[in-house]
Amino acid sequence: MPNLAFRPDLMSRRRSTGGGAPPTLSEQMEALLLGTNGIALDPTDNATMWLEDTKATQLTGDGQTVGCIRSKWGNTQYDFVQSDPTARPLRTGGKFITPDAVNDFLTLDSAFAALQNAPGYFISCRINEAVAESGNDGLFRISAGNSATGQRVDVVYAAGKMRTRVRRLDADAVTDNFGTTGQFWDATALTDAFSLDLISGAAIKIKNNIDIDTYTHPGSGNSENTASLRVRLFSNLANTAASFAAKPIGRSVVLPWAPSAAERTLVHDWQMEV
Repeated sequence: MPNLAFRPDLMSRRRSTGGGAPPTLSEQMEALLLGTNGIALDPTDNATMWLEDTKATQLTGDGQTVGCIRSKWGNTQYDFVQSDPTARPLRTGGKFITPDAVNDFLTLDSAFAALQNAPGYFISCRINEAVAESGNDGLFRISAGNSATGQRVDVVYAAGKMRTRVRRLDADAVTDNFGTTGQFWDATALTDAFSLDLISGAAIKIKNNIDIDTYTHPGSGNSENTASLRVRLFSNLANTAASFAAKPIGRSVVLPWAPSAAERTLVHDWQMEV
């Protein structure tokens, strides 16, 4: 459940009563994720990135390979890595990780707690929409296990639309929701997100913090503890050629609940801050 330390009303009161400088967006994000299984990836923070998967050399600037990016805040910090030097994306623009649409991806091949017994989830990525898709561009793709076909949730771009492939329970069939062509094309840097309440099935596709598509996702809720979740950025779990992404991603967030309007706004504002 969301962290009770995130209290916009208290933050506003602090400003009005002169109780010190207001918290930064990063401080608010850290408070939001405190004590939860949520994560944030921050390509603007060189201290969270290394040139190699072994973390031997800290990244210092644009044009360098990202062999590892470590998530921030939350209960656990996860390393998203690439051991193959030819398949590492680059840091660009001071804020993006940019794949080559050929073979670049980052992976977390260990247990990922964000979807374990969660009442819902929210996945949001800052995107550079000026870059065209190469096919079924993978953003966050989370497996129900270490298999190429066991998707728990795929958030994918295809022909200017956000395509989601989701199962609420591991035993459910995957539901493929293609969305509408052109719905997410804006030719500017923006944020795209997917929110799902696993208890009710309420699903929302979101662009720039505006609801674009709402529907009820089929399935039977979430009452299990999925102990092994594999995560890929920029590719599907089978490394299919048509699924390597071209789009750069910036600050990205996974929340293990369907957020409130205030929480959504905070995430969006933090992502678009730089």
